Amino acid sequence: GRVTWIERLGDQNHLHVAIEDQEVVTLADPDSDLAVGDDVGVRLVRPLFFDADGVRINA
Repeated sequence: GRVTWIERLGDQNHLHVAIEDQEVVTLADPDSDLAVGDDVGVRLVRPLFFDADGVRINA
């Protein structure tokens, strides 16, 4: 995927990644050298899913 936005939250970053036509938000180490536009690999571990209204979907 490609990094589209990084939310810097102190002890962690929320990394927004575009994968095909979807966006995934994941955690990243704040000390990483990632930048918007970087290509990254994503491995899903205990993912949470939400519908279009932001309501969590129990999977």
